[in-house]
Amino acid sequence: MERSNGNNATVSMAALLRKIQELAFAKVEAELYLDAHPECASALDYYKNLIREYNNLTAQYENMYGPIRAENVSADSWSWVGMPWPWQLDGNGKER
Repeated sequence: MERSNGNNATVSMAALLRKIQELAFAKVEAELYLDAHPECASALDYYKNLIREYNNLTAQYENMYGPIRAENVSADSWSWVGMPWPWQLDGNGKER
């Protein structure tokens, strides 16, 4: 599934989801590193940048395709279960 992101560019649902997943993984790794090295300023800067990019891409995804996290459901109904789950999509973002 592809949709325009408002900048005349087409964004693949699968590509955007993949990037969000990569950022989520990196975020957890950075959190673990910071647990062991809480005084590391460069690691904290890296983590803050990850969080900013993760939040921006998550907002972009949810604007185009719907909620990616249950707490971000904003519709008047429980739309969380109306979307295909990630494992129901093929590598191109299409339902299997």
